[in-house]
Amino acid sequence: MRFHLSFQGDRVQAGAPARASVRGPLSPKRVKKQAAKVFRFLFPSGYKGEVFLCGGAFKRLLVPGLSTNDLDLWVRNRKERDRLVKHLLDRGAKLERDFRPFCLRLDLEGCAVEITYHNIKNGSLSDIVHGFDIAGCAIGASYRKGKVNSVYISPGAQETLIRREVVLEQAYLDTLATQRLPTVLRGIDRIQRFALETGFRIRDCDMDALWDLYFEHYSAEEKQQCLDVYLETTVGFKQACDKTLLQRATAA
Repeated sequence: MRFHLSFQGDRVQAGAPARASVRGPLSPKRVKKQAAKVFRFLFPSGYKGEVFLCGGAFKRLLVPGLSTNDLDLWVRNRKERDRLVKHLLDRGAKLERDFRPFCLRLDLEGCAVEITYHNIKNGSLSDIVHGFDIAGCAIGASYRKGKVNSVYISPGAQETLIRREVVLEQAYLDTLATQRLPTVLRGIDRIQRFALETGFRIRDCDMDALWDLYFEHYSAEEKQQCLDVYLETTVGFKQACDKTLLQRATAA
């Protein structure tokens, strides 16, 4: 049975009422069921390699009916990536864009499949999801030997669901504070878009903390790097731009 993803008809638009979310904690069983559905779509005849599925593919478990924009896949090394790409191309996928060093984007039956260039090597499923900025996307599953063999739900994802708030992964905040990664503007944009999609609340204290970090702790050179990353990824690749965010970021 074909795995159907909707890209236009059920997207939440600005000003749309919040959807009803699932109440209570998210169960591993539901994550495994959703992952199995996705992997059946990707590999209807099976696949012998190891693949990790994380992120937006599981947002509909937080808000029923929410559209899936793309499927994000991770592998351990370049050899596994080459093998996966070849398998999907043989399956009928078309290479849409090579967005090195970030990801390869393929189109499979109208579904966007993004295979990251980040090699997880000996890392675990939890290592991947705790590297996310938005905790609501910090959900994942691994596929090996033709089946889903493990799932992971971060505590922040459970908190997001129960509180109906956009919660940030603590590891992301800690890394921003210590390493001043050039992803803070992209993170702010993602918070706002996640809230728009789900109808969840944004905590003012979190947004204030991110903007304070950007303005007070980043040098002029680091701010420019943040702008470059935002323009290259969110604007250039995702084709989404928050002009108000750009105006505020460049106001100084």
